[in-house]
Amino acid sequence: MRQGEKGFTLIEMLIALAIGSIVIGGIYSSIYQTYRLSTVSENSILVINQLENAGNLIRRDGMQATSVSFTANSLTLSWNYSTYGQGTHTIVYTRTGTNLTRKDNAGSPVVVARNITVFTVASGYSVTMTASTSGFAPVSRTLTYYFKPRLL
Repeated sequence: MRQGEKGFTLIEMLIALAIGSIVIGGIYSSIYQTYRLSTVSENSILVINQLENAGNLIRRDGMQATSVSFTANSLTLSWNYSTYGQGTHTIVYTRTGTNLTRKDNAGSPVVVARNITVFTVASGYSVTMTASTSGFAPVSRTLTYYFKPRLL
């Protein structure tokens, strides 16, 4: 700068602009990563809750069952309450699309879990389910639940 002139030179402005860009880029990157981590955490909690709720219901009903049958996308559990004057009780779990429903006797199906992409039942009385989310931060978790029916 010449003596008596006030202001910044072009080089000083470019250096300040470069430093400012680096700082703003770092701030944006940390905000983005925080948002992504938050979304992944929320999606993980969502799929684990869906799997645990469905698994606990299946395990509870499975332990009461005296009859168990299954197909590719459904599980049927039955037990007899005739000693209590209520006859046979049947629960049917079915995966339709990405919803897992539970139908109690002649009642309407109730959705017990959403985002279920895999529902398989094995002859060893195990149910394996996978829940997945899509979108900005997709998450997928698989859990297996075992139950021991009271087969007569």
